[in-house]
Amino acid sequence: MNIGEMMKTAQAIKQQLEENQAQAAQRRVRGEAGGGMVEVVMNGLFEIVELNIEPQAIDRNEQALLQDLIVAACNQAVSKTREAASGSIGEMASQLGIDPSSFGFPAG
Repeated sequence: MNIGEMMKTAQAIKQQLEENQAQAAQRRVRGEAGGGMVEVVMNGLFEIVELNIEPQAIDRNEQALLQDLIVAACNQAVSKTREAASGSIGEMASQLGIDPSSFGFPAG
């Protein structure tokens, strides 16, 4: 591969990464716990953008349970966000002719 081709490939990768970042910021995933009593909405950048707690989940005597439910909902949202991100990265690598498995992702 000559320098010109490498520069084109680098520019294509940069542009694709920027587009993926923009898409990730718009992506929304939901994690929930306690049968939906606690729900966390996270964007594709792993930022929590919404937290919903059903009124029946709020009880001073069950503070520890509520804290556990929030942690569980956050962790579920993070897991779903990672899954979505790995799919995007694997697809991008495939489009650029790079084997996604070299990054630890399945082929798209």
